[in-house]
Amino acid sequence: MDDIKKGDREMQCYIQTSFDVDQVDLLEYVFNVNGKVEVFWTNPNIKSIEEIDRENAPLNWEDMVENAIEEEALSDPVHYMHSIDGLNVFQGIYHVNLTCFETFELAQFPCDRQICSMEMTFNNKDYTLLIVRPDWASPQVIPDMENKSNGPKMMLRTRLGDKICGLFTMDLPIIDTTDDGKLNYKIRISRKAGYYKTNILLPMFVIFGTNFPVVQIDVADVADRLATTATVLFAVTAYQFAIMEMVPSGGTDQSLVDKYVLFTTILIVTSLGETFFLGVAMNDWELSEESAVNIDTWFFAINAVVWVLLHIFILWADATNFFVLTWEQTFEEDVEPEPFLPQGDDPTLHFVQLPDENFKFLNPQLASKYKIA
Repeated sequence: MDDIKKGDREMQCYIQTSFDVDQVDLLEYVFNVNGKVEVFWTNPNIKSIEEIDRENAPLNWEDMVENAIEEEALSDPVHYMHSIDGLNVFQGIYHVNLTCFETFELAQFPCDRQICSMEMTFNNKDYTLLIVRPDWASPQVIPDMENKSNGPKMMLRTRLGDKICGLFTMDLPIIDTTDDGKLNYKIRISRKAGYYKTNILLPMFVIFGTNFPVVQIDVADVADRLATTATVLFAVTAYQFAIMEMVPSGGTDQSLVDKYVLFTTILIVTSLGETFFLGVAMNDWELSEESAVNIDTWFFAINAVVWVLLHIFILWADATNFFVLTWEQTFEEDVEPEPFLPQGDDPTLHFVQLPDENFKFLNPQLASKYKIA
């Protein structure tokens, strides 16, 4: 490759991918994608398909993604060579299944947004990566290419698989390139919180509500009142253990679910404390039974109001996306923080590809540089 310099038209490549996101495992910090990677390139030093190997191709098809902990080829790599206006254009098609490591940020769970990054390595030493599909790699000039390329000519196509499409929604992916030979795909997904409202919020609301009939037990009967409230506390604790498998840990920060369960536990413990206080006050401090009943009634009334208002607030917050961070905030709060809008035009391209196949740069400097709106 010494006779052709990087940046020459003859040493260019264009990478097109089509991925299904099949699994996002927050407990194991991995996500799984499978699909097709299609590469087009020009290299006058390669004269035939037989000469293509992992060293002279722009993409190493045996080790495509740096942060993949498992990388499985679903079929043997396929290569084609097309002659277009005297230019040899090579095409590689690779079907892969990837399990990638990702450090998810779970402080906002279950109203969280996640950035699933795939760091795809390519040979940037010898090839210039094109972010706009060149004419020599379009279906109009490559015979029968439509049969080999499923769908429109987009650099990155992603969709949620059938297993998780009911749990998440997907925003437009963001694409970066970096100086160290990586093409970084940032797949952006947002969780649908409805499942957790039904399986966590509603059961906890009912379990805590069983504590309110305690007010009907005689304030002097401290043992029965403590036993009833303690039973509710044990029920909340048991349910907390039951939901641990579907609620990931928020790491160093408590998730919204953790805070909700903690607040519920505090309210129940205050009920235990109130019952114990009234018992001591009536026996040792000669508090009248009438005063004790008034205190008890007001205490549980305030508890009930706080409990109901809390859930009204939660429902309002869910309807208004109060707990959902913007994508700018999500990038800033990520475990490895990075700017959502790059300050300079190197080394990050940072653009999204719209459904109409046009590109939109998140940095106006890049839009001017690449002459793309």
